Amino acid sequence: MIAVQLGMGYGLFTNAFNKAFIPALYESLRLKDLTANIQIVRITWIYFLVILTIAGFIALFSHWIVLVSAGKNYLEASDALVWIALSQAFGGMYFMVTNYLFSTRHTFALARVTLATGGRGILPTWYLAPRMGIAGAGLAFAIAMAARFFITWGPVQRTPPLPWLSVFRQPTLSEEKGASLDVPTCD
Repeated sequence: MIAVQLGMGYGLFTNAFNKAFIPALYESLRLKDLTANIQIVRITWIYFLVILTIAGFIALFSHWIVLVSAGKNYLEASDALVWIALSQAFGGMYFMVTNYLFSTRHTFALARVTLATGGRGILPTWYLAPRMGIAGAGLAFAIAMAARFFITWGPVQRTPPLPWLSVFRQPTLSEEKGASLDVPTCD
């Protein structure tokens, strides 16, 4: 239980950033400006990198984190904390990309993803928990959260049309002159 509580603390961080980013995201998408869209996509990629890096540090120091926060009687929880931190990172990434679907009112795609991924954690938990204990339950949670993020990523790539994969290349001359994208918004 200590691993879940520590993981929830990390989840609060990802959730807070997500809520703070939504107004800037919606405003940028409303502008239908390529430069603004490149900026929000870059911020999103950097956010992904930062939260995965933080999850990596939590995983690396999970033994010490559990020892300091709960004591040596709970050190077994450090194995689960590794996976729960990764789960929270994937959860933060999922919530970040769902904002793009909400902003364009493509919530039907999100409903399909939710239905498709809702039960994905049951089978891994059923299989991994008896074999690996609490770490197996944490791993199953990470698998479910990763599946939810990556399956959601598909509709986000198409709606709205943003420069997800070309955002780090040098802009062309027309892009530098202020070309715009026709991105639907929540006006």
